[in-house]
Amino acid sequence: MLHLRRSAPRVSPNLALLLVLVLATACGGLIRYNSGETTQQARDAAATETGLSLCDPLDLPNLGFEEPVLPGEMLYNSYASVRGWRSPHGDLLIGRGNLGLDHVPDNAAYGDQHGILKPRRAGQVRAQDNTEVEYPLSLRVGQRYALVLSAMSPAAGSTVTLSMTGADISPYEFSAPGSWRQRVVPFTAQAEAVTLRIVTGERSDVGALGMSRGEVDILVDVAGVFPICDAAATAP
Repeated sequence: MLHLRRSAPRVSPNLALLLVLVLATACGGLIRYNSGETTQQARDAAATETGLSLCDPLDLPNLGFEEPVLPGEMLYNSYASVRGWRSPHGDLLIGRGNLGLDHVPDNAAYGDQHGILKPRRAGQVRAQDNTEVEYPLSLRVGQRYALVLSAMSPAAGSTVTLSMTGADISPYEFSAPGSWRQRVVPFTAQAEAVTLRIVTGERSDVGALGMSRGEVDILVDVAGVFPICDAAATAP
């Protein structure tokens, strides 16, 4: 007798995300989350940590991923276009905290929303979606600034690399720990047009299901770019 074996249906990552959102809505309605620090709190903490005197932040639209505002029943969403930010590969992902999920923090680092990136899969040559974001800055040549940002990931060993074309800093790799970690990056603008770029590190232990469920997401949030207002902040 011939026995036919029925294969399990394959669920796409987008469908898996939809199922998560439907379940979240059915079980609790609106997503419950806490707000993160204010820009002033981040500024004060950065000044205390570094000893730098930070002036008021530059007016940079949507630097903290607060737009578009997510609907009340959604943990995150993907957007083809977002004010300020650009995703060179794939849509840009924006999320927020949730008080009931293990792999999601209770809050953004600052404000109510944050950016979401995926780790790069080791061994792949082609550019991978959701692994890089860019933000163009218009700055004053010779002025010293401090970029204040935070990163985290539920997956141990995750890293991101920060680079700024048109500034005096080399690419800077740092870890994304299990809770929000603020970092202060002083730099001098060497051109009026400076591009802030954040790229995720590689992982060899990433499966498609883990990617879709968010277990290896790398979350980033930016408090602001602050001119350093010490007397010696501007180069001669």
